[in-house]
This record gives sequence, structure tokens and C-alpha cells, in this order.
Amino acid sequence: MNFSTAAVPLMQVLLGHLDDEDDPALWQAAVDHILAEFEEKPNSVIEIGRCSHWLRPHQTRWTADGGFAWPTGYGGTTQSRNGLPLFDWSVIVQWSDDKWVPRAHKATVVDLRITIPSRTTRHRQAALHTLWKTGRRSKERRFYGFRKKEGKWECTAETEWAVDRREARRRNKHRA
Repeated sequence: MNFSTAAVPLMQVLLGHLDDEDDPALWQAAVDHILAEFEEKPNSVIEIGRCSHWLRPHQTRWTADGGFAWPTGYGGTTQSRNGLPLFDWSVIVQWSDDKWVPRAHKATVVDLRITIPSRTTRHRQAALHTLWKTGRRSKERRFYGFRKKEGKWECTAETEWAVDRREARRRNKHRA
């Protein structure tokens, strides 16, 4: 799949929700980087949204690449280091006919959930929270750390897959 053809409509949908304090360049870099690892299948569903209230228990840090704020939120039954970030807003899209199509209603099953922090025009770094569906009933949380270097956002840190799937996914992308 050539992601650039799918990214344009998806980014157009997302851009309509961003405000003056959200850096569209971060959103583009994050979507490009994360979806490069995502295997699109017919009817795959992703949810992408913004969170402005992250949980920061006892100033916990994710120490990768010099450190980022720990990217979890208040979702779930307990407020712990494992809570889901709650969306201010989100967009749900489904893979159909080689492109991402917005869904009118909330999906019951989401294959990938991406949470990007708000107020990114104020900062030179951002930690993102993702939740990947890895099996019928299993999900895996992954963090991505982005830094703005010389005016450009780059992913400088990622948590590892529990079972390393990253290289296989990237190899599959380049075969298409």
C-alpha cells in the first residue's frame, strides 16, 4: 500500500479538528510513522484523537531518549500508570478501497487507538499513547516519543513490541 495516497484524506479529516495550539506537522509525522507499522486489512478501524489531561502520577517519566512525560490518562476503573488517555475529541476511520474513510458512528472494535497530546505548538517534544489490537481479545500498549529538531518532528523513541513485529511489518510495507 502506498500510504501517502491514504494519508491525505485522513490528514484532511484530522486538520478540521485541530486548533491553533495543535501542531499539524506533529500530527502528520505521528500518523505517517505509526501507520507505517499498521497492516491495513479490509474494514480495519483506527481511532485518532487528542488528549489534554494526562495522568502524571508522582511526576513519573518515560526515560527513553532523555525522558518524556509518562503518556497515560484517567481512563479505566483505576487511576494508575496504565490508564487510557481520554480524548477531547477523536476521529474514527475505516480502511476501505485502499483509503481511510470516516465512520459516522463509534466502532465496537478498534484495531489501533492513537492519542496525541494537545498544545503541541508550545513544546518541542511529545509522548504519544497507542493501543494496538494484537489478537482476538488481546491489546498491546506502545508509546512513541517525538522531538522537534531543526523545525521538524521526528520519532526518537518507541517502546518495544512484546513480540517483535516491527521489522516484519515494515518489510511487508516495502513489498507492496
